[in-house]
Amino acid sequence: SPWLRIPARDYEAHMDAISQSAALRDVFSRLYADVRPRRLLVLGCTTGRDFDVVDPQVTETAVGVDLNREYLDAAGARLERLNGTAVLGDVLQVALIIMRPTVPPRSRRWSAPVLALGCSATPVPRSAFPAAP
Repeated sequence: SPWLRIPARDYEAHMDAISQSAALRDVFSRLYADVRPRRLLVLGCTTGRDFDVVDPQVTETAVGVDLNREYLDAAGARLERLNGTAVLGDVLQVALIIMRPTVPPRSRRWSAPVLALGCSATPVPRSAFPAAP
């Protein structure tokens, strides 16, 4: 993957230079403010800049997934203030069994939505997704 060869510093500088960081932060911030999730999953979290807008008084669980260890280390530092979890792996292959409802078994309803986001400047090829049955 090309993402494994791009240092975090270079990635962030490039995203800032083309104004994509600001655009993605705006989308994330507006969606986060609208949903106010108790549980948050960010797929392809890169260095985790968006976790800076997450309010620990609102969101009790935050998880970031990325395949670049350097990016994930930076995201992990941001997740610490949220008691969050950084997961190393390809978002198309990683097993996420870490977000479970905390409601009584008889209810089985989530008391708040999970907000899951994935943003990338690189399109994912259609062949990366399994064919529909």
